Amino acid sequence: MSTLGKALVEQTRILLLLGDGMTPKAVIDQVQVTRPTVFKWRKRYLEAGIEGLENLPRSGQSLKLVAGKNQRNSQADDQARP
Repeated sequence: MSTLGKALVEQTRILLLLGDGMTPKAVIDQVQVTRPTVFKWRKRYLEAGIEGLENLPRSGQSLKLVAGKNQRNSQADDQARP
């Protein structure tokens, strides 16, 4: 299972347990997550529903792969090695 899949399973478990009436403390103990994690997912779900479970964009420049760049780096490494 991918990391994304594991995260979604964890988020879903948290929300289902809360929805069944379990206290946040009991959810923390059962799912083995931190208090901020439980409250973050509850808040995001209450504010945006299922869409709130999607990953939010992160700050910083996105990763850009330039065709041929890795090949040029490999060639430069090969030349630098004795």
